[in-house]
Amino acid sequence: MNIKYTLTILIVFLLSGQTLIKAQHGKNREEIQKRKIEFIKKKLQLTAEEEKAFIPVFNEFEKKHSDIIKKKHQIFRNFNKNSLNLSEKDLSNMTNNLMNLNLEEAKLCSEYNTKFKEVLSPMKVMLLYISEHEFKKNLIRKMKNKPPPPK
Repeated sequence: MNIKYTLTILIVFLLSGQTLIKAQHGKNREEIQKRKIEFIKKKLQLTAEEEKAFIPVFNEFEKKHSDIIKKKHQIFRNFNKNSLNLSEKDLSNMTNNLMNLNLEEAKLCSEYNTKFKEVLSPMKVMLLYISEHEFKKNLIRKMKNKPPPPK
């Protein structure tokens, strides 16, 4: 067997494995999101009418919030990958971008606090925030007790 052929097969195999891992990661994320919504619906004891009004608003918030978090993680990854090669100006820009994203996140949370109160009572909105925190704590606890997936 020639070396080019072997390398080509090896590269295709590695890339397909990477794609499979990413797809699995996406499925896990979707499953977690589905469980989170079920957990919240149960904790808030939503009526059918409340659920119909609330879930689209919540999903919209989650998507926008996730986009901000991804941008923040990209800054952290960039720093971790390049920290020794970054100039003071680069670092200053990174910190400014991070603070701008924090402000954007706070603004988003405030905006959706108002939107949530348009479709739910203030009591249920408060229960939403408590439920999200509780879900996150439970998820972290479960992840600590599980061995990490193979890389």
